[in-house]
Amino acid sequence: MNHKRRLRYIVDRNLFLLTKRANERPFVGRQGLYYFLLSRAGTYTFWGRYYLGEVPHPRWGTKIKEPNVRIGRRYLQVAEDLRSYTRRCARFIDLMRDHAVRVRSRELKEEDELFSLKEKVYDDKVAERDFVEEMKVALHIKYPMMRDLIEDMDWYAEKIDQEIKKLEQLINEEKGVYRISAVMMFYATEIKRYTPIPFAEFRVWTLTRNPNKYSRKKLVDALKRMIRLFDSVRIAFERGRAYAGDYEGNVVARKMDEISVEIVGFEMELIDEDEIVPTFMTTGLPRDAWKYDAVYRYACFFRNDREYKVPKETLRRFIPGLDTKDVRIQYNEAKIRSIEGRR
Repeated sequence: MNHKRRLRYIVDRNLFLLTKRANERPFVGRQGLYYFLLSRAGTYTFWGRYYLGEVPHPRWGTKIKEPNVRIGRRYLQVAEDLRSYTRRCARFIDLMRDHAVRVRSRELKEEDELFSLKEKVYDDKVAERDFVEEMKVALHIKYPMMRDLIEDMDWYAEKIDQEIKKLEQLINEEKGVYRISAVMMFYATEIKRYTPIPFAEFRVWTLTRNPNKYSRKKLVDALKRMIRLFDSVRIAFERGRAYAGDYEGNVVARKMDEISVEIVGFEMELIDEDEIVPTFMTTGLPRDAWKYDAVYRYACFFRNDREYKVPKETLRRFIPGLDTKDVRIQYNEAKIRSIEGRR
């Protein structure tokens, strides 16, 4: 079973990243994360005691003449923090060992059981990566001077992220990916003699394998932040010159606090595997910035010729990044981030 072999490789590889294994050569001279934390904690404990004047220097065999309490306590505090992380790291080792036993089991033959195992491994790997990121941020804030330690954390986070991407590819071969988007149309309040047409469309979207677990409130909050980002829409909205409406032009919100999950238009679509990369490409971001379950934004402003009317059918078929004669100007995620950077 090809999927089973590939899953076994990922589990074994990840277990090595977590703990030292005598039968494998460490990557780039680094041991596993658990052993690394444990050994580094021991090293810092020794140097903490040395600077406090409690133990002699390992090479010279003499104690420090003038103990430095500040440095000594700092080393001891780092060591204690690393030991606390070591205890948490042990939990991930146990999880990976359980997965390793299951993936090797001859009783695991049914495809649905294998797929369930893949999802569990994926969830545990994401939690593991978050754990390393949390540890990295905490160490950077508390001990910014220990750059080597932080660089090692960066290295482990990158390696674990590579395994997560392999798992994503493995899962996507079997399970569909959903594109979830939240859309708001904006109309001018005063229309003379002409049918109300939207002058702007704001859309936030995400790609996910677990649509039922995704928070719609997260998308709505992203839409509200977009309104504040584009001054022309925000001012028109605040002064009553514009309103948020549906595809028919009906009013759904006239004020910011009226925008809620209930009134925002949500769309969920199961997309083919060959649509995943093109959809991510519409963000304008580099490939290494593409992530599932991340919220991406899109804004477009339509032509405002008096004789011009945007067909409703065009809006319903609208896809982020789609070039169309109906759009005057559009902003993908990369352009929106550049706007944020200028604020």
